[in-house]
Amino acid sequence: MDAEKLERAIGELALAVKIMQRVMVEKGVCTTTECGEKLNQIDLEDGRADGRAQIQ
Repeated sequence: MDAEKLERAIGELALAVKIMQRVMVEKGVCTTTECGEKLNQIDLEDGRADGRAQIQ
């Protein structure tokens, strides 16, 4: 996969995540704060607060 295709795939994934978070907040499933807290919790699952998920 070349860099351009990889950048496009990452952009599409980022958009999908933003959509899901916004829909969840708008429907009252969770608050923006709760989303942020969960993000931080999951980020630390691999022992590092680096804003990345470990690829398995």
